[in-house]
Amino acid sequence: MAEFEALSLVKKVVQINEMVKIDENVSYGTAAVDVVKTMDQILKLWHQLRILNPLDNLFLLPRLVAIIVLIVKHFGAAMHLKLKDKPLFSEEEGAFFVNEELMVILNSLEHVHQRMRQVKGDLKLREAFCSLSPEEAGRTEAEIDSCLQAAESAMSHQSSNILDSIVKQMYRDLWVNVKTALDKLASSQGVDDALAGLLSYLAQNLHVLCKELLHESFILIITELWSSVLEVMLSLIENNESSVGPDYFTKMDAAIQMIKIFFLFDGNGLSQAKLNNEALRDLQEELSVYSEESIDVVRRYFRKEMKKAKRQSSASVGTVTVSLVYLEDVRELHLTLIEAKDLPDMDTGGGCDPYFCLSLEPAEVFSQIKSQKTSHVPKAKSPTFNHLFKLPLSLADVERAGTVALLRCVDWDRFTADDFIGEAILDLSSVPVAENSAVAKELVREVTIPLLRPAGDSVPIPFQVLKSRSDGVARRFVKQRTDLFEMAKEQI
Repeated sequence: MAEFEALSLVKKVVQINEMVKIDENVSYGTAAVDVVKTMDQILKLWHQLRILNPLDNLFLLPRLVAIIVLIVKHFGAAMHLKLKDKPLFSEEEGAFFVNEELMVILNSLEHVHQRMRQVKGDLKLREAFCSLSPEEAGRTEAEIDSCLQAAESAMSHQSSNILDSIVKQMYRDLWVNVKTALDKLASSQGVDDALAGLLSYLAQNLHVLCKELLHESFILIITELWSSVLEVMLSLIENNESSVGPDYFTKMDAAIQMIKIFFLFDGNGLSQAKLNNEALRDLQEELSVYSEESIDVVRRYFRKEMKKAKRQSSASVGTVTVSLVYLEDVRELHLTLIEAKDLPDMDTGGGCDPYFCLSLEPAEVFSQIKSQKTSHVPKAKSPTFNHLFKLPLSLADVERAGTVALLRCVDWDRFTADDFIGEAILDLSSVPVAENSAVAKELVREVTIPLLRPAGDSVPIPFQVLKSRSDGVARRFVKQRTDLFEMAKEQI
């Protein structure tokens, strides 16, 4: 019965919903006002009952809370339904405008949501439960908490759906505006000129949102938009296929600071804590590469490639299994190439004749270690090698982040040039350390890693930086990786 009455009440107030001005700009609906009044009346009734006969009327409390929750849930669903068949956004190219009804509904939901958050405190449970045993009070409070949390979750879900719609709509426009800004930065335009279009777009739309939304909803939207701007910037930089000048990353850092100040929105926008989020830290970490030595940029490149390999393992051209351990007594890294599996057909009649080449990166650090290779295994797509590489290295060099072993799988051919199959990048920074060979067997670590064909169509930031440099480390590395990209392309 209570549910039917709650539904009827909500339907009635939503049908006659009109706009109410909170101030000069912000509006919400009379339906939200009526729902909040109804919640207040129910709470007033509970306090009257509590004063008259607290013990006898206590059993009514969960039922009254349940009615409040039903009203709130029905209201949220009804408000969301009003938007279901209506366009929320202007489709004008290059612009984004939120219609008035959308603003009113968002503010209405937030108005009811704010009141919902205050309900538990207004119930004065400690005073109400003074005559109950601790166990009974705990059970009743848990029941009420569960009911209120369900309502708050429903309201949050309804608001989040609408806020997500706004962010998604703006994300498409942001992508275009951020890309234009980055293209202008790459073409040697100044930061102010490059950002003019993006900042104009943000100013136009955030001004509308700030004026017409309750502050809480505005903050939720611009928090997501700030993260979106940073994610778009990072994605576009990572996937840039063209070379950029040495001052590009310096200008990028300046651009981020300008946009960051914009999202402060004259004190009405994001706090410094929200601005300095994980997405900003990720982007700044990527941009800090331009101040590093080329050797460290090479290390950073391989750290990124190892992360990428984990994500792209389904695109592998096979796997390779190795075991490794560092022996302190002889100062050697022992790397055993055990086997490879599921290699592709490389020869005209099918099958392949694989062997592996091993090298260490950064090569300049390990100039005393020459590239080594196994013998080839005839007609084997899942060959066994059990080949031990002994590499004289210091433990400090091995354990430094970004130090890697490159295992390149190659198909041996008698009469033509050997064909590149794939590459595996092995992180050496977490190699187990044994005092001597007697205890090495207990510590040796065996790992299986994917063989991938590196592609040059998506150029990570470290590679872009190295391409813009002319020192020996950068030139050697860029040529080596570019040659590898070409070999990989030939096998597609």
